[in-house]
Amino acid sequence: MLMFAVASVPIIQILLVRPWLRPAMAGIRVRSVEVASLPVRGVRTSRVVDACIELKHSGTLVSFQRLVSLSLANTSRIRSTADLVEIARNPPQGP
Repeated sequence: MLMFAVASVPIIQILLVRPWLRPAMAGIRVRSVEVASLPVRGVRTSRVVDACIELKHSGTLVSFQRLVSLSLANTSRIRSTADLVEIARNPPQGP
């Protein structure tokens, strides 16, 4: 039992703490539950976190939740972080 607990600590750190720490260090407030839920929703965590940090550094105000929504709504158009940043800056117009 102890071996399982010791072995699970690096896994928790990699999956939860590291992706949450990057936006926190950039001054972006994100709950760890939001970051942890991204893979379950089918969203690449690194893409959303990188886009959020890039937009924050460029002065564009887009919430983390909005980036997740844009990522889910435009899965066929988003192939890279740059695509997500572009869509966040210029959202597609509805019909």
